[in-house]
Amino acid sequence: MLNNLKMISLFLIAVAVSTGKGGFLGIAAGLAVIVCCLDKNRFSNIKDCSFLLTVKVFLFFTGTLLVLSVFQDNPDGIKDVGRYFERTASFFIIYIFLGKVRNFLPITIIGLVIGFFANDILVIESCRNYGTRAVGLFGSANKFGGSIAFVLPFFIYFTWLYRNRTKYFCILFASTALLFGCLVVSGSRGAWIACVVECLLLLSIFLHRSRNLRITKKRVAYLFVTIAVVIFLLVGIFSRSYDGERILLWRAAWQMFLDHPIAGIGLLHFNEVYTAYYLSPLAKEPGLPHPHNLFLNFLSETGIIGLSAYLSMIFVQMKLCIEFNNRNKDINGQYITLPIVYLVAVVGMLAHGMVDVISITRDYMLLSFFLWGIVCLHFNEYNTLGCQGKKICKYNIFDGKQKEIRL
Repeated sequence: MLNNLKMISLFLIAVAVSTGKGGFLGIAAGLAVIVCCLDKNRFSNIKDCSFLLTVKVFLFFTGTLLVLSVFQDNPDGIKDVGRYFERTASFFIIYIFLGKVRNFLPITIIGLVIGFFANDILVIESCRNYGTRAVGLFGSANKFGGSIAFVLPFFIYFTWLYRNRTKYFCILFASTALLFGCLVVSGSRGAWIACVVECLLLLSIFLHRSRNLRITKKRVAYLFVTIAVVIFLLVGIFSRSYDGERILLWRAAWQMFLDHPIAGIGLLHFNEVYTAYYLSPLAKEPGLPHPHNLFLNFLSETGIIGLSAYLSMIFVQMKLCIEFNNRNKDINGQYITLPIVYLVAVVGMLAHGMVDVISITRDYMLLSFFLWGIVCLHFNEYNTLGCQGKKICKYNIFDGKQKEIRL
């Protein structure tokens, strides 16, 4: 019964992050509290280094922003730091209350498929209005497109995992195809860029591991050139009238950073300072709240300190994924593993960050941190971090067999 409650809670979180509906998350949190009270092994994730390290770097990031806001006498910034805990609630529910969950990956897949299918239905209905950008249940085309771009590598991975089980493969293939369609009609060019980067990176990693290709400077250069050319073509073909406005924003944000390189102008103060001191006479939209670039946003508002704190959190996640990949090169014959998929999604997120700040919004962070929580459960399942040389027997959810793995 206890694990059933855990799976129901996890399912509701998956539905919540894939629909942007906080009600599901509230119900999941209530069930998770009940689970925690009943579980004799409550708080077991505190002993797991991947979960614990994530919490430490997250607290370092938010603590850094809090210190900057306090010293800058910035009450708006202090409030915004508190909101980061809400934006990562999906991860903390898993970390603090649920602990270890059996069959977490199938439950995650079902929840995400159902949640994004609800979005797909809404988009299909809205497509009757030609020329309207799809917003799904997220209320914003950019949020919707960004969320799809982040989750697409996972759907591709899930489809590939179930390639030998016809019924599940067909459902997942159809779900992935619908997501691609929704991504297109969202009209989010940043999300398109992220998707291109992710697909090329996934393909490169798959070819590298399946054919035992060596990583050479020439091949890496080819990959970067291909990505750059595709991005240039996308931006050129789908140019918009307000592109010049973003250039003005980028210039202003960079100048703010040069004028305040250490701690920035203050969290959430971009528009106030922009309109007062850096507004170009060519600007047509002075009310924009951010510079439409994640890195320039952190640099201008929090300086090199704030950007470094944010990137340290991303770096730790990527480092854990790479360590897992190096220690487990063939898990059940998989050339692509779940942590590598997350790594690819993060690279896509950073590419999207070149033209927007979607990755630090509530819905996006709830989704990304939920999937990171699933990856941490995966780390926990294989017990790879800090436990080398230990024999373990793991359950393979895809064919029902058990396999002994030496780490």
